[in-house]
Amino acid sequence: MIENLAQELDFVGSRKRLPWFTRNLIRNTSLVDLVGNIQERRRETSLRNILYSLLPISEYVASIKKEAFDRASGVDEWIKLLEENAHLVRHLAVKYGTQMNIPQRAAIILDYFHKSNLLSNGCATVVELGCSAGLIGTVLCSSETLFLEQGGLLAKEFFWLKRMPRVRSSYNITYRGYDRTLPLKELIPFFLWDVEKRRKVSAFVETCPEKGVLFEKTFEEALENIKKVNFETVCILTSFVLYQLSHPEVLIHKIMELVYNMGNVHWLDLSRNDGRLPCLFQSKVAAPGHVYLSHNGIQVAHVVNGSDDCPDWEYLNLGGPTS
Repeated sequence: MIENLAQELDFVGSRKRLPWFTRNLIRNTSLVDLVGNIQERRRETSLRNILYSLLPISEYVASIKKEAFDRASGVDEWIKLLEENAHLVRHLAVKYGTQMNIPQRAAIILDYFHKSNLLSNGCATVVELGCSAGLIGTVLCSSETLFLEQGGLLAKEFFWLKRMPRVRSSYNITYRGYDRTLPLKELIPFFLWDVEKRRKVSAFVETCPEKGVLFEKTFEEALENIKKVNFETVCILTSFVLYQLSHPEVLIHKIMELVYNMGNVHWLDLSRNDGRLPCLFQSKVAAPGHVYLSHNGIQVAHVVNGSDDCPDWEYLNLGGPTS
């Protein structure tokens, strides 16, 4: 594990722009033991995701313990926080992992609903696999309030979108979110590393009433439920969750079976084409490293500048990107 841990520490540290978060941390036995213990209890999670989870969980623990923790202070302060709160940090990392549920990701989904006329009669049931705290569902069910009323004033307060979605006032969306473990609402914003964006998500969580129903069930149970219930139009949504699965092609195959066999089921996915999902990114249209919106496994839009928070997007045709 140590060799891989060194590489992943360098990678995560560079992404988080922390000069002290490097392979040198493997010299600290308490950190190595903590990571190893989490990995033993959460075998389906990669080392990278464990490291990604430790930083925001540390800041969350510091906040509830009323302890000062400055990420810029360096390694000694961080290790001290981990050691003094090892049991709680381990518990949260094992139970919740990385659950960066950014509500504004719903904007590209809403805009595609409008462009594709997928909700021709305005009604649909959205079933999200890997829903985290269901924040995307709250946006989908509150689209008129957020994006149409007062010129989209609330959307501007809670989101940092560079492009606002086209939204119809007649949408009637029912939301059902599924995850193996539903996270603490107050923990969710901490997975956003940018402090200002974290503030906006916190304000959204505190202000917008939760919409839809959330279930602690497996994805397989969610798909079985779709077969049993008579929905009019169903949109299965997967948002940055496939890469967390050991064998995402198994889930994709089960989803596509429903798409082909039921007629009223559509699958929408947001994922990055980073080499971990060859089962999804088979088209030559998909550029390496870009985030794409896919409809039934076909890329239909790409996120401008490739940011995971999906602030802007362009639609694709056979000739390339188009608005």
